Amino acid sequence: MTYRAPINDILLALNMARASRPRGGRPLRRFDGDITAAVLEEAGKFAGDVLAPLNKVGDEHGIKLADNK
Repeated sequence: MTYRAPINDILLALNMARASRPRGGRPLRRFDGDITAAVLEEAGKFAGDVLAPLNKVGDEHGIKLADNK
Protein backbone atom coordinates (compact mmCIF):
# COMPACT_ATOMS: atom_id res chain seq x y z
CA MET A 1 0.00 0.00 0.00
CA THR A 2 1.42 3.37 -0.94
CA TYR A 3 0.32 6.75 0.26
CA ARG A 4 0.07 9.70 -2.07
CA ALA A 5 -0.67 13.05 -0.49
CA PRO A 6 -3.56 14.99 -2.09
CA ILE A 7 -1.37 17.95 -3.10
CA ASN A 8 -3.77 19.30 -5.74
CA ASP A 9 -6.70 19.21 -3.30
CA ILE A 10 -4.69 21.06 -0.64
CA LEU A 11 -3.57 23.70 -3.13
CA LEU A 12 -7.15 24.16 -4.33
CA ALA A 13 -8.35 24.67 -0.76
CA LEU A 14 -5.59 27.20 -0.08
CA ASN A 15 -6.36 29.09 -3.28
CA MET A 16 -10.06 29.17 -2.41
CA ALA A 17 -9.26 30.43 1.09
CA ARG A 18 -7.11 33.16 -0.40
CA ALA A 19 -9.79 34.20 -2.88
CA SER A 20 -12.66 34.16 -0.40
CA ARG A 21 -11.17 35.94 2.56
CA PRO A 22 -13.64 37.48 5.01
CA ARG A 23 -14.74 41.02 4.33
CA GLY A 24 -12.42 43.41 6.09
CA GLY A 25 -9.94 40.63 6.81
CA ARG A 26 -6.27 40.81 5.97
CA PRO A 27 -5.30 39.16 2.70
CA LEU A 28 -2.91 36.26 2.73
CA ARG A 29 -0.02 38.42 1.56
CA ARG A 30 2.68 35.86 2.20
CA PHE A 31 0.88 33.14 0.32
CA ASP A 32 2.94 32.39 -2.76
CA GLY A 33 1.53 29.61 -4.91
CA ASP A 34 4.87 28.40 -6.30
CA ILE A 35 6.59 28.14 -2.93
CA THR A 36 3.53 26.56 -1.34
CA ALA A 37 3.31 23.96 -4.11
CA ALA A 38 7.00 23.09 -3.70
CA VAL A 39 6.70 22.76 0.08
CA LEU A 40 3.58 20.61 -0.20
CA GLU A 41 5.20 18.41 -2.85
CA GLU A 42 8.19 17.71 -0.60
CA ALA A 43 5.95 17.17 2.44
CA GLY A 44 3.93 14.69 0.39
CA LYS A 45 7.11 12.81 -0.55
CA PHE A 46 8.16 12.72 3.11
CA ALA A 47 4.73 11.44 4.17
CA GLY A 48 4.73 8.73 1.51
CA ASP A 49 8.36 7.64 1.77
CA VAL A 50 9.08 8.04 5.49
CA LEU A 51 5.90 8.25 7.56
CA ALA A 52 3.57 5.84 5.75
CA PRO A 53 5.89 2.80 5.96
CA LEU A 54 6.28 3.17 9.74
CA ASN A 55 3.04 1.32 10.45
CA LYS A 56 3.31 -1.40 7.81
CA VAL A 57 2.55 -4.23 10.26
CA GLY A 58 -0.49 -2.40 11.61
CA ASP A 59 -1.74 -1.71 8.11
CA GLU A 60 -1.36 -5.34 7.07
CA HIS A 61 -2.77 -7.06 10.16
CA GLY A 62 -4.99 -4.49 11.78
CA ILE A 63 -6.20 -4.80 15.34
CA LYS A 64 -8.13 -7.64 16.91
CA LEU A 65 -10.84 -7.10 19.48
CA ALA A 66 -11.66 -10.09 21.66
CA ASP A 67 -13.71 -10.05 24.88
CA ASN A 68 -13.79 -6.25 24.78
CA LYS A 69 -9.99 -6.14 25.10
